[in-house]
Amino acid sequence: MNWQAFLKVKAYSEAEIHPHSQVEEAGKFQSFEGGSVELEAMDFLYSCVRLFKPEFILETGTHLGFSAIALAAGCKENGFGKVFSIETDIEKINKSKLLIKSVELQDYVELIHGASLDVIPQFKDKIPGFGLVFLDSLTPIRPKEFELLYALGLVQNIVAFHDTSRTREESLKNPAEPQSPYCEAMDKIEKLYCKGGIENPLSRGFRIMQVKKI
Repeated sequence: MNWQAFLKVKAYSEAEIHPHSQVEEAGKFQSFEGGSVELEAMDFLYSCVRLFKPEFILETGTHLGFSAIALAAGCKENGFGKVFSIETDIEKINKSKLLIKSVELQDYVELIHGASLDVIPQFKDKIPGFGLVFLDSLTPIRPKEFELLYALGLVQNIVAFHDTSRTREESLKNPAEPQSPYCEAMDKIEKLYCKGGIENPLSRGFRIMQVKKI
């Protein structure tokens, strides 16, 4: 099944959307628009849902809902599963709801308006934990999200981080989201909390790790 078949949205070369260093090979990737995850990364997330069969999935940073759709499409294909996606911007929540409903995946997604660090503790007595976690909020917050999830025993197996390229600031600097501390935090998380991981340095970067049993 191709989850993209649900959508009728034009994709662009990642090289057209963001400036990139040569080593990131952005021309080999596609995105719908600047704030969304690359299609290749969403393909991978969909495949993770199909392969690892998580009952509950957490995403931080819904944006326009494209990656939530990829995750939810995997749940639908599995025949079970639920995606909880957290977003601080109510306008993006509303747009995402319309898009998700248009592709008939609303039964597999719950969109939550709020700050992730405030919302995450509310899951403690609601579900046993998340089999797949995808962290794509503001980069300085993502390590805190993981540490909170881990402390609460809510991250059970796979955790993925977006925007992890170590060469990101060679072409695109954002003072609000410095890249070096973020990459260093990913290294720490993998060393302290995970059994291992895979790092893809291409495009905006993507890391996936498998957590140690708590």
